Order: sequence, then C-alpha cells, then structure tokens
Amino acid sequence: MNATPGSCRKTDCENTIPLTLAPQQLCLDHFLDEVFARTNNALERSREKRPIDPAGVELMLTDALTLVEHL
Repeated sequence: MNATPGSCRKTDCENTIPLTLAPQQLCLDHFLDEVFARTNNALERSREKRPIDPAGVELMLTDALTLVEHL
C-alpha cells in the first residue's frame, strides 16, 4: 500500500495515510470510523422515517468510491 508522508489528522494517531485517503488526511481506521458513523446516522433517520440529507447520501457514495479505489 502506498502512503503519503505524515500521519492521520486525528489526535494521537500516528498511522500512515494511504494515497487514496490523502484528501481526507485520515488513516484507513479513522476513515472507516467516519464512514460507519455517517452510514449509521442515515440508517437511523430512515428507520425513524425522517428525511436523509441528499448531501449526506452523496458523501456516502463518495466514501464507497474511495473504498473501492483503496482496495
């Protein structure tokens, strides 16, 4: 896996940043944490029959594309 210089932007995290996550400045672990949190929020809103923010859906699609690129 190719990594960028520097480490994750999260406090006290010294993991390297994969090239595909360089724009987010996150290591894979923290990127996945954020992806799961956004997905969980959308699922909760859906279960409660509340609208899901269209921008949030677009961000989840971007997350999926980023993960595919990483793999």
